[in-house]
Amino acid sequence: MFSADVNSVFDIAWYVLARMMSEDLAPEDFGKEDERPEGIMICCHHCGRFFIRNSKHQQYCDRPECQKARNAKKKQRDYRRRKAIEKAQAEKNNNGGSDNA
Repeated sequence: MFSADVNSVFDIAWYVLARMMSEDLAPEDFGKEDERPEGIMICCHHCGRFFIRNSKHQQYCDRPECQKARNAKKKQRDYRRRKAIEKAQAEKNNNGGSDNA
């Protein structure tokens, strides 16, 4: 189930407006073919703008600065994982070597 992050009445109003804009056609568009993209509208984790995501895992919009932030965060996460693995292996090697003596 979807839950909105609500901190004030303005968050509720913004959420309702965004839902209305994404679900309902404008009055002047009744009778025309709906050309809006299908998908779920979410808020970009970097810039805060709303966009329709391409996959269920997408958290950042396609703007270049948001993609740079996403890639930087990914590199930092991968670096920390590698360092944690290296540290664990080093501790294992150090503990394993002292037990054999």
